[in-house]
Amino acid sequence: MEAPPKRTVFDAVSSIEQTSICRLIYFAQIKSHQQVLTFFSDYSTNSFFDRISGLLLVYPSSVLHLVEADEETIYTTCLDLIMTEANGLTICRCLPVHVSTSGRLFPRWFMRKVNPPLGNGETTDFGDMMKMRNFYFNMVDIFYKFYFELKEGTANTEELKDKLDALTHETPTSSIPSENLIKSLLKTPRGFELSTLTENYWSGIVEKESIIWPFPDIQESSISLSEP
Repeated sequence: MEAPPKRTVFDAVSSIEQTSICRLIYFAQIKSHQQVLTFFSDYSTNSFFDRISGLLLVYPSSVLHLVEADEETIYTTCLDLIMTEANGLTICRCLPVHVSTSGRLFPRWFMRKVNPPLGNGETTDFGDMMKMRNFYFNMVDIFYKFYFELKEGTANTEELKDKLDALTHETPTSSIPSENLIKSLLKTPRGFELSTLTENYWSGIVEKESIIWPFPDIQESSISLSEP
């Protein structure tokens, strides 16, 4: 009996087109970037398989993580994270989980250690709700501009890997979000703790996310890459 053909990540993405793909973006303060790199290298190998795609950026003192999967897989992953001290994450906040209108942005899951400039000025404090709202929408634009920039003109996975490897350079050429932006997000008085969002999901509690942090409409097209 012949062995079944090996599935590639592209086969997997095609096979779940009928399943709604959700996205979660979370950001966290970390104890040690090496601890984070070690944990997620092992955890992704043993748990992600072809179910999860996205990008984890590990800064010197924080992380920015885009996770793409079906809703239950996202919250199962979050549950693993909040129950595991070995992941190296401390304060961990997130944007609302939202349904993608066009599938996945990334063909599989990637992780890169980065050390970009901190950004202009100090971290931002928010004295009123209008400033917070403007910062929030601007921040979502910055995140997606960065993700779309990685996609633009990228023909296959090897080219995407080259772009991601370039992020590790001391002065990356992409519009990678600054670490001060991440630190400002961690200081905001509004938004979700990742642990609270996860516990509410598994407890059946429905948060009015649109009141806390409404997720803006994103005009997008998913990454569709060919094998090199």
